[in-house]
Amino acid sequence: MQFTKYHESITKYHKRRSGHRVIYFIIRVFCYGTKCVKASSSRNRSSHMQTIAETTHSRTITAFHHLTSIALACGTAFNPPRTSYKLSVLTSQLASARADHQELAHTKNRLEKVIRIREAAFKQIPSLTSRILQEVSTIQASATTSTKVRMYARHIQNKKKLSTAEGSKRNTAIKKRKTILTRHNHQKVIEYFHRLIETVTREVNYLPTEIDIKIIILNMVLHEIRGKHSAVVFAQAALSDARLALDKSIYAPHIGLIDTGIEVKNYLKTIISSNHPMHKELLTLKFSRRTYRKIPVKIRKR
Repeated sequence: MQFTKYHESITKYHKRRSGHRVIYFIIRVFCYGTKCVKASSSRNRSSHMQTIAETTHSRTITAFHHLTSIALACGTAFNPPRTSYKLSVLTSQLASARADHQELAHTKNRLEKVIRIREAAFKQIPSLTSRILQEVSTIQASATTSTKVRMYARHIQNKKKLSTAEGSKRNTAIKKRKTILTRHNHQKVIEYFHRLIETVTREVNYLPTEIDIKIIILNMVLHEIRGKHSAVVFAQAALSDARLALDKSIYAPHIGLIDTGIEVKNYLKTIISSNHPMHKELLTLKFSRRTYRKIPVKIRKR
């Protein structure tokens, strides 16, 4: 009898352990939503891949610099058959790639700076929305105005109506969901804040005594956050252009650093003896072409 109970308890334990990942995923989707789970994982994966690519770019530029140094040390023996592999062309190609790499670094710094400025500007929006909602609740506003203001405030602050039976754990999950979602919904916050200002502008009884929530000041705040968000969008576009320019300098066929470095390296192997110290240094230089992994497509059978 005791053995049977022990066996049943062990079986239940293994069932719970085998399904803990499924349960964790269901809880995560329930708390944060499927879109947020997919978006956060894709954002982390894309940022990680971009960091790896930029590290590879710097290594390639360093290897190409060492390659030109070896070619310069060869002196008159370095006489490649193609004019595109001459030392002057290699030097200008290296300088262009370095300039693109520096431009990418400066663009990233500018983007991080405008993102910090935008976050500082958007911090005041939830508190302003709460004060507007409090002002509307104290005056004799129409039912339509009160309903719209509450709805827009809920969208801006990313809150949901919760029943008391859901408990404190559900409230904590909603707070975490708020910190995750509002980080990437600046355009939606601008849109609902604009609708909120339009709603209180139509209300005749909305005459606040506080300066911060007057209509003129609210329109100035709206103009400010729009400008800060537009600056981030333009900085992101500039970063994409800088990445494309650097990729072209490194991976362009026949004229990029990779293809040129491979051809010049093979030529230097023919003119430098295997016993020479520069030959060993030449073998350590790596120029890897970009490879694309084919993702198999699974066709679901009906």
